[in-house]
Amino acid sequence: MIETERLVLRPYRPILAARIADGAPRDPRWADGFPGDGEQLAARMFLQAGAPAGPWVPYTVELRATGQVVGGAGFHGPPDRAGTVEIGYGLVPGARGHGYATEAALALVEFAAHLGARCGGRAGPRQPAERERAAPGRFHADRAAVLGAAADLSPVRRNVHLAGIRPDNGRGGVQQ
Repeated sequence: MIETERLVLRPYRPILAARIADGAPRDPRWADGFPGDGEQLAARMFLQAGAPAGPWVPYTVELRATGQVVGGAGFHGPPDRAGTVEIGYGLVPGARGHGYATEAALALVEFAAHLGARCGGRAGPRQPAERERAAPGRFHADRAAVLGAAADLSPVRRNVHLAGIRPDNGRGGVQQ
């Protein structure tokens, strides 16, 4: 679990991923529009990969104040040989425009850096603001870059709590 001031990112587990992949049965904590196509695809890929344990998985994005699940964010797999891990995220329409995507992305960047990896990702058609800030189709982020971008987008305190996580060798596992 990764916690920020306003969000809780909960890692996919097999039962949750199966429910998200199917879109049913709906959980009363799921916001209208969740799961979206991106979350369902991430859940199917997670399950097809054998529901791997560890930090490099998809996460639900939950509002800390209400417990409502408003989207997904996470890693597309473990770091590559260069130590780069790709991130992705998406929010239901009603949760956009509040800085939640920036806060979730920052949390993932902080988390990856804590484990010795750096983040990259793709700006997709559902994320026009991110696409404008990214190089065509790709971005690589470090904490300073995300913090700089986030400073203009959200008044949220830039603090991420990595619940029970200690770095190991920075390349895959975590000690809890």
